[in-house]
Amino acid sequence: TIAGGRSGNWATYFKINIKKLKGLLLWNKLGSEHEVTHSRVGPDGIIIGDIEYLPCMHENGFKPLPRTGDHNITDNYIQYHGLSLGQQGCIEFWYHPDWSGWQVGHQVEILDYGYLEDPGQHLIRISYNDWQNLLSFDFYGSPTDRSFIHRQVRPSTVPQWSTEHPFHIAIVWDGTAVNTADRLKLFFNGVQTGNASWYGDPTFAGWPTDMVSSLGGRLFSGDWDRHKWEGSEGIIDNIKIWAFPKTDFSDRFDE
Repeated sequence: TIAGGRSGNWATYFKINIKKLKGLLLWNKLGSEHEVTHSRVGPDGIIIGDIEYLPCMHENGFKPLPRTGDHNITDNYIQYHGLSLGQQGCIEFWYHPDWSGWQVGHQVEILDYGYLEDPGQHLIRISYNDWQNLLSFDFYGSPTDRSFIHRQVRPSTVPQWSTEHPFHIAIVWDGTAVNTADRLKLFFNGVQTGNASWYGDPTFAGWPTDMVSSLGGRLFSGDWDRHKWEGSEGIIDNIKIWAFPKTDFSDRFDE
C-alpha cells in the first residue's frame, strides 16, 4: 500500500511520481490542521496562533485570524524550518484575496523567508500595501551586501484578477541569469508580469541555512491608533517550493 491507500505496482508508481516531483522542496496542501502539519513533501508546517480553513482552489486553504484584543497585529501564520533555499528556485501557491477596501498605510505580509528572531532580516518577502494597492515581491542577495531585486504590480491591472475567486501566484528567481532584471520573475495565472527595480548585483548565492519560512498574515506597518485592521489578506492554498527556476505553470490546476 502506498500514498493515498493505493496498492498495486508500487515500483512503477513510485518512479513516475518521483520523476514528477524532482526538485520539489515543499508541497503542503494547507487545507486542514492535519494537512498543514503533514506536508506531502518537505518539512511539516508549524501552526502559530489562530488560523481557519476555508474553500479555495483545491478544496480548502488557510486564512490567518487577527490577534485577539489587538486587531492591528496579526500574529497567526504557518512556519517551515529547514528549507535551505538556494540560488535558483520557485514558489507557487493559490491565493484568494480578501481586500474589502483600502485603508491608510496598512502593509500585510503574505510570505517571508528570513531569520525567526529578527523579522527585519529577510531574504524573500511578499507583501500587500493597501494604501498604494501594490503587491510587492522583494528578494535580497544576501544579508551582508543587501543587494536586492524588487518587483511590484497593481492587482487591478492584472488580467482576470478578482477577489471573487482564487488566483495562482508564482515567483521565480535565478541568480545565474545574465541580466539582473531576469533574476526575478513574477507570474499570475501562468503569465509573466510586473516591473523590476534592483540595487547592486544580487546573485542569491551563499544564503544562510538557518532561515525560516513564514506563510500567512502579519501586519508590520500601519496607523496604529486611527485604523484598526479587522481582517486578513486572504486564503492561501497548496504551496509548492522548487529548487529550480520553474516557468511553466500549466500544471497549476493539478493538486
